Amino acid sequence: MKRRIIELAALVLLLAALTGCGEKAAPDLEQVLQDITETVDMHPMTRLTEKRMLDLCGIDAASVRRAIVMVSQDGMLCDEIWLIEAADEAGAESIRALAESRAEHLCRELKDYSPEQYAVAEKARIYQRDCVTALFIGPNAEAMEQVLKDAWK
Repeated sequence: MKRRIIELAALVLLLAALTGCGEKAAPDLEQVLQDITETVDMHPMTRLTEKRMLDLCGIDAASVRRAIVMVSQDGMLCDEIWLIEAADEAGAESIRALAESRAEHLCRELKDYSPEQYAVAEKARIYQRDCVTALFIGPNAEAMEQVLKDAWK
């Protein structure tokens, strides 16, 4: 009987390891982006190609399952949205570090140049759950983050 319990426990652990990043599937990031654009007041944004994503953010497109990176169409605004599902937990931690670095970089860059945009960048929101990392920079970053959290419910 004990052997069966140990075998069952081992099977459960194996299945958990194979799923990699959490028990519940990540929300559809395209739908999350659509919900954000429909419900949150934000400036016009442009979606980056994989090459631009790599150039701007340092994100290796090969290490992610799905990625959406949006930046403001107005070069004077620091607004950005990252919705990135990494291939594994190590990738998610790497992306989180890049998001933190990006937010810090924008703050340093804007501090003396544009106090208004510095105030926006300073309130950047980084959210991570399982293999999904999100970075929200904009006047309504908190509302954007809440849309993602709601999508996970």
